[in-house]
Amino acid sequence: MKQKQSSFLPQLILASRSPIRAKILSDAGVTFSVEPADINEIEFLSEKLEGDPDELVLSLSEAKARFITSRYPGACVIGADQILFFEGCIFCKISGPREAHQFLQKVRGKSHSLHSGVVCVRDNNVLWRYADVAHMTMRPFSDSFLYNYISGCSEPYISMLGAYRFEENGIQLFERIEGDYFTILGLPLLPLLNFLRSELILPS
Repeated sequence: MKQKQSSFLPQLILASRSPIRAKILSDAGVTFSVEPADINEIEFLSEKLEGDPDELVLSLSEAKARFITSRYPGACVIGADQILFFEGCIFCKISGPREAHQFLQKVRGKSHSLHSGVVCVRDNNVLWRYADVAHMTMRPFSDSFLYNYISGCSEPYISMLGAYRFEENGIQLFERIEGDYFTILGLPLLPLLNFLRSELILPS
């Protein structure tokens, strides 16, 4: 995705291949470019599984931003990511319908947390880091509901973190949430916008 850049503002780049993060920024009226960072998230996290979830997701977000920053001197690069934390374990994206079924069976009727991080880097210097958490409680849905839910989801859809797209019919899996909507989607938007305005990357 390429957005028209105003000549008087520093270049802004989103180092993420997530379409929902790009849509969140675009819907907010932010001008930016997308340059996905080629980071193996599973390999990255496998070396750090004992850490605090917020620090882990910040480290991953920072790695993505640093991967891109050397290509664009002077640009502000946004790295963002999200991890799921359940019963002391960290989970990444689901690999397919079979794993999705196993995971949702495990977490139904219970609570898990989504940890979203965002880091801004310019010329390999970290300008800002922010992490937020949302607590998600799934309802005790039936086996038939779970079967129909997974059967009705396409492969890219079911391979999302947690096997749900919260902003669409994944909402039907839940009975209660505690936290910011944009944190649940994977990009804490209001703190990010506040930072970009403070740096004059967005007009104030």
